[in-house]
Amino acid sequence: MPPSVSLPEEAWASLIILAQKDSIWLEGNILKVLDPGDSTSYKSYLEAATKADKETRERRLAVTKQVQAQNKELREAQEDLGRSRVQLEQALEKAEEEARKAKEAQRAEKEAKEDIDSAYQKAQQDLDYMQKRTQFELMGSIVRVALAIIIGVGAVTTILYSVALFGTGAESADTALLANTWSNMFGILLTNSFSIIGTIMGVKYATDRREGES
Repeated sequence: MPPSVSLPEEAWASLIILAQKDSIWLEGNILKVLDPGDSTSYKSYLEAATKADKETRERRLAVTKQVQAQNKELREAQEDLGRSRVQLEQALEKAEEEARKAKEAQRAEKEAKEDIDSAYQKAQQDLDYMQKRTQFELMGSIVRVALAIIIGVGAVTTILYSVALFGTGAESADTALLANTWSNMFGILLTNSFSIIGTIMGVKYATDRREGES
């Protein structure tokens, strides 16, 4: 056993007064070595101090356990927060990647649309060119055929008129009739030629105007 420690009466009196006035007690292992002697008040003080020390130790132990539990919960919450942060960063990276892919897809779609529009416009221009070329060639063919017919009919009529006029046995009445017929034929041929050319030009003008309005 550890040696006993005896305190003077003044010290005991100060301890008792301090406990009664301010509820301040001795704590720790010193309570085990104090020797109260035969004094009942000293023994009562030691018992009360020992009891208060035990209660203090229990409260400290409870507080320590509570702090440890709170620290454990705090560490777990911190770990959960760390995992959540990692998951959030991964989700953010995935969202950024998806946004980048969507942006690239949108850009590719825009470029494809532009290529389609360009190809469509080019095809439309080629088609218009082919239509105009075909129309021009067709009109040229019609004009050439019409002029060939008119020239041919005019030449045949002129030859016939010349034969009738300068040939042997031609009478003046027949000659006048042939002259009128020849003149009328040439008038009809000229009228028809101008009518054909006017019709072709009118169709071309109407076609160009319709294309310009569209």
